[in-house]
Order: sequence, then C-alpha cells, then structure tokens
Amino acid sequence: MSGSNANWRTKQSNNSAYRKKYQRQKRVKQKQMAIEHLGSHCQKCGWSFEVIDVYDFHHLDPNEKEHKIAGMFGRYSWEKIKKELDK
Repeated sequence: MSGSNANWRTKQSNNSAYRKKYQRQKRVKQKQMAIEHLGSHCQKCGWSFEVIDVYDFHHLDPNEKEHKIAGMFGRYSWEKIKKELDK
C-alpha cells in the first residue's frame, strides 16, 4: 500500500468520525427543539424530564403520519420535523 493511499484512508476515516459526531449533535439539538416545541413535558403524564432520551414521539392520528418522527432527527430540516410534530 502506498503512502498516499494510506493517507487517503486516514482522511476518509477522520471524515466518517466527524460526520457521525455532527449527526449525533444535530439529532440531539433537534430532539431538544422538538421537546420545547411541544411544551417541554410529557403529553401523557405531564412530567418534565432533564434527560431527553426519556421522551418518545407519537402521532395523535397515525393516519396523518408521513414519517416516523424519531427517524427524522438529524436527517430532515427543522421545518419538516416541526410540520410532522404538529400532526
């Protein structure tokens, strides 16, 4: 393996790690925004939680559902996520 090829693989690996970190940060930020958009508390029990992993999102009317909300974080724009949350 030549030196330039190994260097390319290192850059590719570093970019992959960077992308994963960026996507994780984007998912967390969008989920936090979604929680705040919906009132910062559980719609079923009314409790608020500091740990955002506790929150789950479900459509009130599954027939209106275009996307699974949890799968949208980090992949879609905030506007598209907000539109789905409002359903």
